[in-house]
Amino acid sequence: PAGSYDSYNSGSILYHGNWTHCNTCDSPTDPTKQPHNRTISWSSTPNDGVTLTFVGDGITYYYTKAYNRGKVKVAIDGVPQP
Repeated sequence: PAGSYDSYNSGSILYHGNWTHCNTCDSPTDPTKQPHNRTISWSSTPNDGVTLTFVGDGITYYYTKAYNRGKVKVAIDGVPQP
């Protein structure tokens, strides 16, 4: 079924590299805008990656926007996405 999902220990999401995971993270500026299940993962290492296994016809990628964020490359079934 459709829905929001983010859990770093689910088995459906595989992290490659040096990631930090927080399952008690809150928004410091707006308590009404919290991450799903208060789960956030991040890496400061270039070329670290994530593999997500799912069945469906698309995903929505949510992220935090700030001056210190890097860029992301997304591919579905090996095909780069715009």
